Amino acid sequence: GYFNTLDCFDICLMIIVGNVMKNINTLLVFLLSLEQKVESLQSIKAPDTYERSSAIAKTLVKSLTAVVTSTASVPKQRERKRSKASLSVDELVEGLRSDLVEREYLWSGDINSELYAEDCIFSDPTLKFEGLATFERNLESLEPFLKRFAPASQRRVSLVDLFVDSEKKFVEACWRMVGDLALPWRPRLELDGRTRFTYGDDGRIIMYDEAWTNLNALEALAVLLKPSTQKKHKIPIRRLAARPSERTYPDTVEHWPGRLSQNAPPPSTICKRNVRIIILPGFGNDAIDYQEPLGQPKEVGLVSCLERRGCSSVTVVPIARSDWVKVFTRGLTDSNFLRGNADWNTKAYDWYLETARNSVLEMIQKSDTDTPLILCGHSAGGWLARALLRRYPELEMSITAVVTLGAPHYPPRDRDCATRGVLSALRHADQRDGPPTIPFITVAGDAIDAVDSFTLDSYSRVATKDAQYFCGDGVVPLTAAHLDFASKCITIDGALHSINQPGTTKPTDVWYGAELFIDDWLPSVLETLKL
Repeated sequence: GYFNTLDCFDICLMIIVGNVMKNINTLLVFLLSLEQKVESLQSIKAPDTYERSSAIAKTLVKSLTAVVTSTASVPKQRERKRSKASLSVDELVEGLRSDLVEREYLWSGDINSELYAEDCIFSDPTLKFEGLATFERNLESLEPFLKRFAPASQRRVSLVDLFVDSEKKFVEACWRMVGDLALPWRPRLELDGRTRFTYGDDGRIIMYDEAWTNLNALEALAVLLKPSTQKKHKIPIRRLAARPSERTYPDTVEHWPGRLSQNAPPPSTICKRNVRIIILPGFGNDAIDYQEPLGQPKEVGLVSCLERRGCSSVTVVPIARSDWVKVFTRGLTDSNFLRGNADWNTKAYDWYLETARNSVLEMIQKSDTDTPLILCGHSAGGWLARALLRRYPELEMSITAVVTLGAPHYPPRDRDCATRGVLSALRHADQRDGPPTIPFITVAGDAIDAVDSFTLDSYSRVATKDAQYFCGDGVVPLTAAHLDFASKCITIDGALHSINQPGTTKPTDVWYGAELFIDDWLPSVLETLKL
């Protein structure tokens, strides 16, 4: 948030661009040395609270914050005029949603002071202080740096989830902030986190507790001090999903620069050893969608993209589009499916799981068993991969890992699940018996906000009726796409869910398996698995 990440990065910027401290060179050398320490800290879980954070990071940020705010006036003790004596929970939730999505306070620091008590305690992994006036004083000191080094056109905040616990009196927001900082080396900050807002009897926030889930404090500092090595995609100010009638799509797409005029794809081999991959199609998809999508040349399909990167054997579970009608015809004869409490043994999906099992056994028999075997499930293929391992647990010893691309992993909180209970059964099995022992890596897209009925309907079916503030890949919101037990969660800016443009049969080159985005997840998968 403003008083954590922004303190870290703006204060570091201040050191770089101005005469903030007398021995600036010594401090910079110290900061840069943190990068070397990060490697030894990779196995440490990102701190959940201020108390668990690195003492080095807290001392550093606290000292630099004191320097930056030393010229600011001391906040005067005054009685703040409130428009209301108290707030309802609904008013608090709406105010927090506005702060996160519209004001982007995690970048700007622009909060609605009506929501906070005067003696509110603010904490994050690097700072802890008391008082709304102190927060406002910090903002006054840092605002010039925010505008210069974190321009609105190069940053974004995405709301992943927002829920209320009325018994314990708190609202919790899960969020993601991404920004390209206006520094010569162009670092990119991608921070995932959650904030718990505990409120008092008058409905105002008395405690703000922020945690980062993908980086610890030292890692965040190191990110700000080195150039980004990731391929960058343009960050729009807002990603509003246009209504279907307002959308325009090209008849042809390039997939990579110059493809339409010359057929040579960009050379890229990243696999250091042979890797076998089996692709599990999503709901309504055909195997050909991953080989020659929508009649396009084979070279643009996911199979070819993986083969170009050195994957030795890539196959697709042979599912035909017409096969999916079996979900309904066979489901009608399954009483559990009809009642909405089916599990992975339901007749509705046994045809898919048996076909997937045969593909795995065939791959095992025809190739070296020492070669890593990865299941790659797109959309429903992701949770069906989980169902496959529950139904045929003996397969787990032959599979190295499971990668899911835009898969909905959790049932909706407040409506019937389209899987008729299978997602709930998988979740309960993970909680009761423990998750699978092999690594799971989840990949999700952060591309479209649910601001109209077209996208909202999909997000609502997958996550919750109250999904109008969520973001995702246009079909599955982030809140449903990442497993809590995943070995790694990868979120890709701008990646869409499907091989086709929504509501059309026209192809797209901005889905997970396209040339544009495959290098945003495959190298990370191989690195995580040490392949």
